[in-house]
Amino acid sequence: MITSSTRRALMLVSLMVCGGCSSRPETVIVSGNVRYQGEPLTNGEIRFLPMAGTAAPTNGGLVVNGRYLVAARGGLLPGRYRVEIEQRSTTGNELAMPAAGEGPPRPTVKIPPQLDAESTLEALIPAEPRRQTLDFDLTASSSGSR
Repeated sequence: MITSSTRRALMLVSLMVCGGCSSRPETVIVSGNVRYQGEPLTNGEIRFLPMAGTAAPTNGGLVVNGRYLVAARGGLLPGRYRVEIEQRSTTGNELAMPAAGEGPPRPTVKIPPQLDAESTLEALIPAEPRRQTLDFDLTASSSGSR
């Protein structure tokens, strides 16, 4: 028969052994700038799609006034990703509004398909540091790894 003090001791040992255990893998929060033809992408989306050998879900974030942050689900798992950058169009004759103090509205930048669904952009996300900056300064002929 197990006494209550023995049961508590076993629970304590179990907690100490698994104290460093984590079923959740370590992720990396990635942020940065997206520019196309020298202009900030005013309204868009960035997606990181895992490539062969990277066991991770697709993740991404919005691009607003040239800045993005991938923090959903804790960020990205370390590995190699194909990167898609999509332009979100404004409706009608709207112009993307700049941040406070940046002057008049700028016209929306148009991203070609080779940077979106047909993207050949790649990014390698190392495990450290836990927060990383990854900028994309794109042209119509952009491709390759970061």
